[in-house]
Amino acid sequence: VRQQLNVSAPLGTSWDIHFGTYAESPINRILEPWQAIVRAEESDLQPIRTTLAAITVKKGGISIGAFTKRMNNVPVVIPPPVFWAGAQTNEEGRLEMKSLATQQFTGWDISYTRERCILKDLAFYGYYSHSRANRRLDVWEIPHELDIPHRFYASADYAGFGRWSLGANIRIQSGTPYTPVPNYSALKSDNPLPALLGQVSKENSMRLPYSVSLNIRTQYSFTHGTFYFSVANVTNRENAIIHSYRGYIYDAGIMPGIGLSYSW
Repeated sequence: VRQQLNVSAPLGTSWDIHFGTYAESPINRILEPWQAIVRAEESDLQPIRTTLAAITVKKGGISIGAFTKRMNNVPVVIPPPVFWAGAQTNEEGRLEMKSLATQQFTGWDISYTRERCILKDLAFYGYYSHSRANRRLDVWEIPHELDIPHRFYASADYAGFGRWSLGANIRIQSGTPYTPVPNYSALKSDNPLPALLGQVSKENSMRLPYSVSLNIRTQYSFTHGTFYFSVANVTNRENAIIHSYRGYIYDAGIMPGIGLSYSW
């Protein structure tokens, strides 16, 4: 079921309202963890069912939106019997996937865009969003990998140099959640259940530092194409992208780029 409503309201505003329900195979979500086990257990899994509701209000260059999204029947890993029975069983068993989890996403955003901002050839765009995402299994609720509460982006482009244009943008966002290194020795004990439950409670309990990236770009346009030169992260800030056993792994720092596009 999908419904879309577009309304022109008083005071020069427009309202876009969307409501939809969706169903998809769990094996289509290739970015989900444990994908190999998902495919092995496909016959025992249920379709993932999603409900999405969103609303956007626009007036001039200002846009404000909000959404909520719920996903049911999300596959999760179920430990083998030895974890639940401890030393009471000789059956090691294997990991299984069950359609037991739910995922919830909620958030809102505001954006502003304006041509001829202060100067005739200057364009500006700014965006901020606040959102939360979590995964729930029975009594456990943990942050989702996409739980990034704050995102900010702003860009300015100036095209007052004839065929040349110059632009810059900045991105600031909260760090993504990650799971601390587990205590594997406890998981191998005679009664690993307490350690397992403790590890479940720690899943995605830590968060990477917030990241900041300032980028610049200049472009030259000609009859059949464009030539550009860009520099990403011009301040050479160390933005953590992964947490490993040895600590944070950072992005590449200053990253220049050059390109040419041509059409005929």
